[in-house]
Amino acid sequence: CIAEYDAVEGILLADAGGEGLVAGTTAAVCALSPGAGGREAAVFNCGDSRVVLAAPPREGEGAVRFATRDHSPSCETEQARIQEARASGLDYSVPQCSLSRWWVKVGDYRYALCRSLEGPLATECGIVSDADYSVVRLSPEREGEVVVLGSDGIFEVMD
Repeated sequence: CIAEYDAVEGILLADAGGEGLVAGTTAAVCALSPGAGGREAAVFNCGDSRVVLAAPPREGEGAVRFATRDHSPSCETEQARIQEARASGLDYSVPQCSLSRWWVKVGDYRYALCRSLEGPLATECGIVSDADYSVVRLSPEREGEVVVLGSDGIFEVMD
């Protein structure tokens, strides 16, 4: 999968390398920079990979300051996006759940996410490569904060 960010349009462009190729990936990106008013973290995520900004533990417990959301079929925002697209005439798969596992149909496959960096086959079925983007200010008083990037392989089994 090849992806590039179009700064003018503010979108990620993805290509899996072939018309009928079913391949893709999720992404979690965090770029740290010194901003004019202090340090900043620019955060992108697409799919079920996450970025978490956490404060150091105090009295045994850390505090999550910021976390991205997964783009899974169980997410109400993703369900609304797909329903809106279906209402406008697009032939998107309706999110379904069986045995507590959510999925959308893409050709002969079941996808456990609604956004990823994909090729034409998946995007025609409602899987989009639009990333969520946030800028988080990092305060100098919060020394010791950590950035955690991970995929569903970590975050589905850890809380």
